[in-house]
Formats: sequence, structure tokens, C-alpha cells
Amino acid sequence: PDQIQEAHYTDLIGFQMEDTELGMVGLIEAVLEYPQQWLAVIQYQEKEALVPLNPHFVKQIDVPGKRVRVTLPEGLLTL
Repeated sequence: PDQIQEAHYTDLIGFQMEDTELGMVGLIEAVLEYPQQWLAVIQYQEKEALVPLNPHFVKQIDVPGKRVRVTLPEGLLTL
């Protein structure tokens, strides 16, 4: 799987986020840098959700297809 350098997480703005279980979960609207991690901001079921961008969750980045494939822990999007 293609991985992306941390410095380029901001390049993912505008990419679709796809969960391995849920399918398409939303468009990455922003990427926030926090001291511990990078977070993608998406709209999921009409609510803002923050998704950690780290190798535990990000499984593949398809740059030509503008898609980020993730495996999210159950319940993360409903917090």
C-alpha cells in the first residue's frame, strides 16, 4: 500500500475517505496538525468527525483516484 509522508497529509484535502467496513464515509475537508497526530476533518452523517491519520488506521492512499482507504475502530465516527 502507498503511504504518505506526514508533511504531506495536507495534500489529502479533497480526497474521499473510504472505510474497509463502512465504505465511503466522507470528503476530507481539512487536515489539522496536533502535537501527537494529524487529524482529517470529514462530514459523516451531517456531523463533523475527526479521524486520526496514522498507519494504524490509514491502509492505502490512492493519489490518482483521490481516495484514502482506512480501517477505523468501531464507534469512532459516532463519538
